[in-house]
Amino acid sequence: MLPEHMRHVLDCGVVEVLSFLLSIQEVRSLAVVMQSLMQLLKKYKTMSAENEAANRVEQSGGLAQLEKLQHHPNQIIYKMAVDIIENHFATEDLDELLIGPSEDKTSLQNDVSIFKY
Repeated sequence: MLPEHMRHVLDCGVVEVLSFLLSIQEVRSLAVVMQSLMQLLKKYKTMSAENEAANRVEQSGGLAQLEKLQHHPNQIIYKMAVDIIENHFATEDLDELLIGPSEDKTSLQNDVSIFKY
């Protein structure tokens, strides 16, 4: 995706919509939303030193929702929330945000792959 396309995606409010959708209850739909958010954050991070997409997630309440999802009973949702926070939200207080056992990336990728269409 070209930088101008990425800018357009951000300007259209996609990050804010995904942040809002982090509150849905249905597990499969929630996993799709989280996977979309992960891909968007990953792509934007590779294009820019300052991760504006992560800032927008935080400003729109998405980070707070991700913190709540660390308590989700579904392990895939829990792992995805931890992965997003670990990889896209640098903070000195990371230990306060993350709860539960740490998982290796291979395990997470294998678990999340069941949601790919």
